[in-house]
Amino acid sequence: MSVRNNRSRERGEGRLGFLFALFVVVAVGYFVAKSAPLYIHKVQFQDEVSEAVRMAVLRNLSEGDVRSRLTTKAFELEIPRDAKIEVKRAGKTVTARVTYTQDITLPFYTYNWPVDIQAKETGF
Repeated sequence: MSVRNNRSRERGEGRLGFLFALFVVVAVGYFVAKSAPLYIHKVQFQDEVSEAVRMAVLRNLSEGDVRSRLTTKAFELEIPRDAKIEVKRAGKTVTARVTYTQDITLPFYTYNWPVDIQAKETGF
């Protein structure tokens, strides 16, 4: 009979640990689901900034042309409208810097993700 009593006391002891692990997995999955599209847009925009700077050097584009191209792409990728786009030309060197804060809204918290994208091209 003592074996049976020990088993009855052990029943359910692992449930709390399982529920906690399940909660952690769900929370991480939710955060990834909310932040992955924003990260992908950031990477795509970073590629566009690099390409725009490279094209500005090769085709001798003005700062305004590059800024216009980046503003259009930022709108397409749903980058926040308050993004600060700086383009500078010094001789054959063109640099661009884009800074903005992306809000990731979670159920009980809003994370403000600071993004800073920089690109520089010196030509040949």
